[in-house]
Amino acid sequence: GSNQGHFEWRIPTNGQKTQYQNEPGADIYFAAALLFADARWGKGAATDYDNYAQKIMSNMFNPSKPFFATENGYYIYFQTNSTKPGYTISSYNLPTFLDLFALRSAPEKNLNEGFTKAANASREILFKSCNIRSGLFPDYCNSDGTPHSVSFYSDSEKYYNYGHLCPMNFGMDYYLTGKDKVRQQEMAKRLITFFEKDNYIHSSFYWDGDQASDRYLLRQVGANAVACFALFGDKEYSDAVKRNLEKAWDAELQTGQYRTYDGLIHYMAMLHLCESFKIW
Repeated sequence: GSNQGHFEWRIPTNGQKTQYQNEPGADIYFAAALLFADARWGKGAATDYDNYAQKIMSNMFNPSKPFFATENGYYIYFQTNSTKPGYTISSYNLPTFLDLFALRSAPEKNLNEGFTKAANASREILFKSCNIRSGLFPDYCNSDGTPHSVSFYSDSEKYYNYGHLCPMNFGMDYYLTGKDKVRQQEMAKRLITFFEKDNYIHSSFYWDGDQASDRYLLRQVGANAVACFALFGDKEYSDAVKRNLEKAWDAELQTGQYRTYDGLIHYMAMLHLCESFKIW
């Protein structure tokens, strides 16, 4: 049907589709993983990685269910089955991968320009959604980066869940593409200065840094350490950078209900920090 090519965000264990809703950030990761796999193992092997990646990438521009606001700055829609919502989730903004899609999309599909615009829009939203006082990111944000409130998620305007991933997004972009270094250095300074003052105690805040609550989480340990790529060599932040790297290295692996989300984000952060994550 009209959702073909998009991945449903949540399904029961029998695989039955129930909601017909996707989470674009996940589809972006899937396509990037397939392109990496094709570059490493696809040539001459009995695989079809690139073909699957191209299908996912093409469907991001499906006119009936598009990922990107092509007439309004190319920000990433909250969901593709909605009526072109005017907001997004901050962690969807993965400019490094969108740049990769611009390079690897099949020439005959003419998607290069669209992906390049989307990558630039993602860098813009990451910068604008990084609070000038705290360096924190709202979970849901408007196309101008300001927090967005929704009725079905009471913490949407807070730095609470999705916003925790944004430092890894811009840290990764800093060292893998270097296309927005000046602004990403500023973002890292805001963020790390804020958590230095908090002593890495809390995980949840209002966008401006007020109303601290909950304990500092494993996923933040990883994501914030990746943000420190933008501060390497800055003597003013050398102690803070070392502190974040040590926290990532010394972190105890998580057990219990949230071990998958937090654990895999930390695991991926360690791949970045060990320079094992690369654009293949």
